[in-house]
Amino acid sequence: MAHGDGDVLDGGAFARVEGSDVRVAVPLSVADVEDRSIDELRLYEAGGDLAHAIPVSPGDADLMANKQGVGQGQLRYEQYVGRRPFHGRYRIVAVDREGDPVDSLTIEFNCFPEVSDQE
Repeated sequence: MAHGDGDVLDGGAFARVEGSDVRVAVPLSVADVEDRSIDELRLYEAGGDLAHAIPVSPGDADLMANKQGVGQGQLRYEQYVGRRPFHGRYRIVAVDREGDPVDSLTIEFNCFPEVSDQE
């Protein structure tokens, strides 16, 4: 995993499976979003093309307060990326209101098809 010079994405990022859907999840601190004026998370595919742009706001804390996996003072943004089996590599860039990158993180993951114990 490659990480940029900032600390906004120190919480990492991960792929998770919900049913057959694969999602990339990015946890952020509300304080970091406010203090660094984070406005967007951009997900770039391995080839460098922008795949998704996720709007970010410290006001989202109220909406996320009852979400599973979100602690006090945290936000967790998710983006659907495909159905499994799905193997991906994304460069995630946290961008401020001026459009300047604040931090970046590259993740790779493999979400295999469901495995059955039946013979």
